[in-house]
Amino acid sequence: MKPRRLVLCILPAILLLFNAMVFTASSAQTAPAYVTIKPYGSLAKALDERTFKSALEDWARQCNHVLDEFRQMSDNVADRAFMGRNDFLKELEEDNGHMARLQRVTSPVLLRWQRHGDSDKLRQDDRKVLSILKEYYIVPESAEGTPFLVFDRAAFNGRLLPYLSSALRAYLKVHDSQPQKFFYDAACRYSVKQMGGWAVEWERFIAANQHSLYRDDAQKRYHFFMAYILFSDLDNTPAFPRHTRGKMEQSWIGELRAVTAMNAGTRTATIVNDYLNALKSNDYKLSKGIKQTFSNAIEAPFRYKNAPTDKRPSGFSHRR
Repeated sequence: MKPRRLVLCILPAILLLFNAMVFTASSAQTAPAYVTIKPYGSLAKALDERTFKSALEDWARQCNHVLDEFRQMSDNVADRAFMGRNDFLKELEEDNGHMARLQRVTSPVLLRWQRHGDSDKLRQDDRKVLSILKEYYIVPESAEGTPFLVFDRAAFNGRLLPYLSSALRAYLKVHDSQPQKFFYDAACRYSVKQMGGWAVEWERFIAANQHSLYRDDAQKRYHFFMAYILFSDLDNTPAFPRHTRGKMEQSWIGELRAVTAMNAGTRTATIVNDYLNALKSNDYKLSKGIKQTFSNAIEAPFRYKNAPTDKRPSGFSHRR
């Protein structure tokens, strides 16, 4: 065979091999990272192992079903499904059959967890169960003396990121860095300084993403944090307690001043500083006029020409 004819025969084969390699690499990048059950050893001292494994496998299959659905969507469709809490995600978030099965089989562990109030005080097998559940996006919660399991949506979001738009990923970077729950037993779990710092994070997102589809939601979250630090009327963490006859306590004032000091140059710092001055002129009591003025201020749309250039807030933790 002549050299030229040999080259013509070999070339198509090389091209086919190259295309196959490219397809394989592309598929590897977009294929969902499936939730798989890894070996975890014996749990006999904590619960019924067989039932637990079966329930956990069913839960993993449900997670993978969600991943498969997102795998087939365009990023715009995936964004809408994600933000709209589509039926597949709702099945994970709500108390469905899989979660209920896990709840029943782990109930002895949950009761011991609640009784001790600290995972570190649990025996090794109990801690192991909680660690396994966390690996599969399930965490324990307690309300009104009853322990239960909940879906850790923020942690699961990491598996969905490859299927979402860059705009939504920017939004989630802020959203998922913050706690999912803030209140328990008519009290806030976090300090005024922390809540104010999270408000600033949303201010910065809005400033840097003026045309984002997620700006309106970010502004609602900003308002949520600001309304708490300025006007909280929760029974166990009020901004204006009854025992002071409606006068803001020095500890709350100090936390608000810390928010302004840590975030100088931001809209949040300006609002809080003006608010403190207004309260000071009224003996640190909240009047209808002051509340209306600053309710309007935190609800007003953001209009930035340039994003703030000062440093990001620091000094508070991102507890989950």
